[in-house]
Amino acid sequence: QAAGAFNTIRAGDRDAPLLNPDIPTYHFDILEGLTYVFDLSAAPRFAPDGTAADDTIGRVRDLRYNGRPIAETDEFAVVTTSYRAGGGGAIAAAANAPVIATSAQTMPEIIAERYRNGGHTDRRPPSGWRIAPLPGATAIYETGPRGRAYRETAERLGLILVGPGETGFDRYRLNLS
Repeated sequence: QAAGAFNTIRAGDRDAPLLNPDIPTYHFDILEGLTYVFDLSAAPRFAPDGTAADDTIGRVRDLRYNGRPIAETDEFAVVTTSYRAGGGGAIAAAANAPVIATSAQTMPEIIAERYRNGGHTDRRPPSGWRIAPLPGATAIYETGPRGRAYRETAERLGLILVGPGETGFDRYRLNLS
């Protein structure tokens, strides 16, 4: 369902808005350990309210676990918050899934305990997803002006500062070719 966070963009589109304003970015979940590709030229399977727009479409391609394609019969345990497990973010599949275990601790308490017990603050999960190439296409990603402090990192990721937009957010161009 996270694939709906992106707008539909086709080959040759120039400076298309990358993000779908109807999907809050905090609903963009990733699953560590999986790899997949988002084909933004395809329509998303789910509407912003979580209903399946069309079960025959989707934009997630090459879904794999440990390099092996995922089969219809594969099952996974997912660690998440009570908000998401309860269907928060309009993810009906999460609300209907069996709960294996729960904790009385809140997420901030779990994170704080991890760091008190030697957890590393610099560890980031590997990026398991990418956007499929779209020949001749570029997209615009908007973010707050404080992002300029990370301009070098943005450029390494292929984001080039275009300048401020009308709303005060900085606009970055991403080449999707």
